[in-house]
Amino acid sequence: MLRELKRLALAVAVFTPVGAEAQVQLVSQALDSNTVIRVRLRTGLREKARLLADFGPDSTLLRYCRDPSTPCVRRSIRYIERPATDAVALEVRRGSRALTGAVIGAPIGLAIGWFAVALSENASELPGSTGKRAGIMLPVTALFAGIGALMGAGIDVWSPAR
Repeated sequence: MLRELKRLALAVAVFTPVGAEAQVQLVSQALDSNTVIRVRLRTGLREKARLLADFGPDSTLLRYCRDPSTPCVRRSIRYIERPATDAVALEVRRGSRALTGAVIGAPIGLAIGWFAVALSENASELPGSTGKRAGIMLPVTALFAGIGALMGAGIDVWSPAR
């Protein structure tokens, strides 16, 4: 009885149809040309690209240039045209991590500003006024928040194409 159940389970596992990746629709709405996307290919590679032609649910070709690049046209080295079936997934850029970078940079700047105030007060015998402390800490905090925002702006946020 146990042997027959094992055979039945094996037969069900072998003959149960499984959806192929090619049957998965990449997008449900058309993506405009010039949209920055990230393409995941069947080979496992990911390419950041800029669409050169609209891409919709019924599109058979994916036309793009690797991003970042200079303006790209057909027959240039950066121009890529491949069947849509080569792509497993498409992701669309939805922004950057600039705010996160600013939020991380500001406390670092605040700590460095506080350290600078402590050093300046330690070097002199008179404690600095609140305005003097703020005059040191605020610009340093803003500087580091700006540096963090610039660093975060270079990190893209991706979400699956709809």
